[in-house]
Amino acid sequence: MIASLLTPESAAERKSRLSEAINHVGDYESDYEMLDGRWLEVRGKMLADGSGRPERLVGTIQDVTAHRVAFKALKKSEARQRILINELNHRVKNTLAKVLSIATLSARKSDSLEGFSEGFRARLMSLSATHDLLTREVWEGTDIRNVLEAELAPFDRDQYRLTGPSLWLQAETVLNLGLIVHELATNATKYGGLSQPGGCIDIRWTAGEGLMSLSWRETGGPVVGEPARRGFGSRLVEASTREARFRYPPAGCEADLVLVLAERATEPLDI
Repeated sequence: MIASLLTPESAAERKSRLSEAINHVGDYESDYEMLDGRWLEVRGKMLADGSGRPERLVGTIQDVTAHRVAFKALKKSEARQRILINELNHRVKNTLAKVLSIATLSARKSDSLEGFSEGFRARLMSLSATHDLLTREVWEGTDIRNVLEAELAPFDRDQYRLTGPSLWLQAETVLNLGLIVHELATNATKYGGLSQPGGCIDIRWTAGEGLMSLSWRETGGPVVGEPARRGFGSRLVEASTREARFRYPPAGCEADLVLVLAERATEPLDI
């Protein structure tokens, strides 16, 4: 009997639809899921005798499993596409907000159009570099070393040391860290440990309880001192971290930063 081959839900629906067709001497249409995962499409019509009473049911039964699987895949694809479009829209808005913030603060801290243009262009190139890095990773994030090495690529490898565990960063943290390292490296190039051939940057990091602690130490550069005023770079760093502390001993600039780590999704997207 076909009812014994159906799932409990489909068997109950079949009973209801069959009863309705008999009582109203009407059409009979439904799709049923079988216990083995296949799907049946049932289309029929209840025929009546001369007195109008139901006499027999005629129709077709067709295996439509392939159609159902394809339709389900299409719905899943459409749902995923909607999610991706919404996510892209969110990221574009975030990126534009960062660009607007960079432009506004750069303008406030620039003494000339040339100075603004130079600083703004450099920061956009830094943002572009991290975007390229994330694009290669399909915007799922990347390891912290990839971010640091991408931002420090213009410098000789013996001018910086990286010490810390492998640490996966979500896209938003990648963008923030890229801008932070760009600002610190730019400052070191102008005034600190990267302004002289023998200078070096030592970067160390640890992570735990949803936070990352990163230390930046410059050595081998000119003697430094407390800056007379806070520039755009320090404001950007502070805005991009939970905590940022700067010190300026004679040996070189020191920074201790704390960033919030977003949790990485461990379950596959299920639409």
